[in-house]
Amino acid sequence: MELYLLGSGALTRARVIRSTGIEQIDSAAYRAALSASPYPEPTPDQSGKSRFEVKLVFAPSRL
Repeated sequence: MELYLLGSGALTRARVIRSTGIEQIDSAAYRAALSASPYPEPTPDQSGKSRFEVKLVFAPSRL
C-alpha cells in the first residue's frame, strides 16, 4: 500500500502498489487503510520529506 498523508495525518490517497494476487485481500487492505485515517502526524526526514514504510502481515485464521 502507498498512502499519501497531509501534515495532520489525514489520508488523501491510498493505492495498492504490490498486489497479493487475490483481489479480495487487496480490497480489504485498501479499505483498512482508509478506515485507519487519521494517522499519526508524519515527521520529516533530513530532506524535508516524510516517508516511512510499514510491513503489513496478513495471518488468516479459521473459525
